Amino acid sequence: MPADLAGIAASYAPYHLLAAFAEGLVAHDAGQFCNPYDGRRDADGQIAAQAWDRGREAGARYARALAGHRKPAPVSTRPDTTPPAAAAHAPIFPTPPPPRGAAS
Repeated sequence: MPADLAGIAASYAPYHLLAAFAEGLVAHDAGQFCNPYDGRRDADGQIAAQAWDRGREAGARYARALAGHRKPAPVSTRPDTTPPAAAAHAPIFPTPPPPRGAAS
């Protein structure tokens, strides 16, 4: 079943009719997470904040539908039997040199 953006957006009625909803939808594709309307105390700002959040959520739903989102395969719980690499990395704190004049 192909993704239907109009159907996804319509499920957020009446917010889908507001400009902030479209801004949130685009923000998902842009990777924007911060709601520009968050924290506004006036009624219009609060409604715009809700519409933006719902638009971003609709964008996520649409992206998952396009990608044919499925649950990831379970991670194996068997212990790893691969032998560790011998000193594959430098130690975080190298051994300090001996003090001057100390007998070695």
